[in-house]
Amino acid sequence: MNLKSLKMASSQMVSDKLFYRPDIDGLRALAVLLVIAFHFFGVRGGFVGVDIFFVISGYLITSILLKELQLGEYTLYGFYARRVKRIFPALLLVLGASLIAGWFVLLAHEYQLLGKHVLAGATFSSNIVLWLESGYFDKESHLKPLLHLWSLGVEEQFYIFWPLILAWCYRRSWSIGFALPSLGLCSFLLNLYVSSVSSVTAFYWLPTRGWQLLAGAAIAYMQLRHSAPYQTWLEKGFRKHILGLLGLLLILISASQLRSAHVYPGYWALFPTLGAFLLISSGPLSWINHYFFARRWMVAIGLISYPLYLWHWPLISFARIMGNGEVTRSVKIICFLLSLALAYLTYALIEKRIKTHSSQKIIKKLVMLLIIFGSLGVVVNLSGGMSNRYPDKEKIYQSFKSSDERYLEDVLNNPCERRFMAQDYLGVCQKSSIDQLPDSLLIGDSHAISSYPGLAYHYQQANRSLMMIARGACVPLIGVETHRRGEPDVCKKIMTEIYDFGATENNIKNIIITFRGPWYLHGGGRSYDKKEINPILLKELSFEEGIKKTYQVLDALGKRMIVYIDIPELDFLPEDCMDLRPVEISRRNLNTSCSTPYKKAFEISREFRDRLNIVKKELPNLIIFDAFEQFCDESRCYAQIGDKMLYEDGNHLSNHGSMHLGQKFFEINKNNLK
Repeated sequence: MNLKSLKMASSQMVSDKLFYRPDIDGLRALAVLLVIAFHFFGVRGGFVGVDIFFVISGYLITSILLKELQLGEYTLYGFYARRVKRIFPALLLVLGASLIAGWFVLLAHEYQLLGKHVLAGATFSSNIVLWLESGYFDKESHLKPLLHLWSLGVEEQFYIFWPLILAWCYRRSWSIGFALPSLGLCSFLLNLYVSSVSSVTAFYWLPTRGWQLLAGAAIAYMQLRHSAPYQTWLEKGFRKHILGLLGLLLILISASQLRSAHVYPGYWALFPTLGAFLLISSGPLSWINHYFFARRWMVAIGLISYPLYLWHWPLISFARIMGNGEVTRSVKIICFLLSLALAYLTYALIEKRIKTHSSQKIIKKLVMLLIIFGSLGVVVNLSGGMSNRYPDKEKIYQSFKSSDERYLEDVLNNPCERRFMAQDYLGVCQKSSIDQLPDSLLIGDSHAISSYPGLAYHYQQANRSLMMIARGACVPLIGVETHRRGEPDVCKKIMTEIYDFGATENNIKNIIITFRGPWYLHGGGRSYDKKEINPILLKELSFEEGIKKTYQVLDALGKRMIVYIDIPELDFLPEDCMDLRPVEISRRNLNTSCSTPYKKAFEISREFRDRLNIVKKELPNLIIFDAFEQFCDESRCYAQIGDKMLYEDGNHLSNHGSMHLGQKFFEINKNNLK
């Protein structure tokens, strides 16, 4: 469609104001309520509300841009000035409120992280920052009050490029009808590919999310091709009612059936995206849009949907922090009602006034305020979270969490000369000595990494040498594929290279293997009451077959194989042992004994232990080291000894814990090592 035909076809739609559709605000209401239901009340697929927002945004913004291009009123300054007036006011309030709340509620390391996220929010790069943070040791989401700003980052990054692309095609008489679907298809195909490799990357990246915004843009373009506004083929006759109902059905199916464990976005994101596409395309006169989404109460929620989205997550996040990780249903309801109240006040007292403000000075003031808030985030981050706010609390925290690492310097600063594939995937290679050839090789996942310092120290004290090669979320057995979220396996190649190295090094006599066995077998979270959102799937060889094959290879080479029964998993975080919160709303989750019941912890590891013992009967020379029992007595398993915290989080050892386990390993296995 060339420039001339596009102008003629859209003549009816070009007017002083775009035709207002109350049902779009109703759809916004559904989107934000789904997100809140996901965060507050456990609706497992409620996160698809963000996908709906993307489609709506692409539709509305592209409609405005095309209108302005038709009228000859398009300017980049005008577009971004409107975006500033629309986006900045509520964002500034939330960033400022988060910094103030964080000052009173957060400890230094948490406030430091918040400062980083305030800067990311102010520069619309939250999606990139969170993507870079995501990984095996990523902080729990409730400690990130600005986590939800990732979607705003995706949108605003899209609107850096989309107005330029649209104007470039339009002014050169290029076919927007060709460019738009081409870009959308490329983005969707990239989404499928990246999702298959790293769903975390696909979740946060603009290039893998852009197709959802372009889906909305496609609706705006299709409507311009018809002489009467909002009379596309999808909106004519009885089909508009069917398609509208089908769109709502797709969204409801997505919200009820999808869960975080699915590879997302991937193919799954088609359901909510297509649902929103059909609802918008079916027009304002379809039954579902006219009689449900255009209802006054739905429109009212839709009008405050943006500030409601911004307010809801910081409120529930700070509530969880002040509740020591626990939020009761009554607190959730209070947070929801408070979100509604703050959103309404933001809309009525701030957004509406600024939207109708004609002075250009308001744009400069908003931009300057955002720069100031971003700068405050930098100050908070670079100052280490301003630890002088609560010196007594910080002293308690540091006494538990920190350890004097001077005695570990000799074993923590010896990287390997050779680079292994594991290191290309955030893995680690370390040696306890640069002067001695290693006689033992520690292989594993992140549990091997956290166990290494203490074990290496005791190796050094025994005048022996240890080498470690490990990569998180990999089963360290020969021939076993490890799939996280169903993504392609890289672990088999990583482990093959490590074992090939161990086989060719004649000085290495002992292979020590430790990993988070129970998680790989059946998933599970801190308490293992429900499935982990990122379960590990084992393929090719089974767990038992992998143990046997690994043993047979090593035994044939004359090497001794030692396998850990993994440490106890906690049903709490180490922070829960400490009365740290400057402001608290609940102490119910405070674990004064800093321990978990033995029976509960043992039940988590039972399957792993049983399978290992069955294999042991067939492999008499296999040595099993029960790391689990080194942290437990008959009734409880402990995360703390004296004033030393043994755990870094719910399942990784601190340096203190690593020292404790390393000492126990040598006491028990000094005669088993070659």
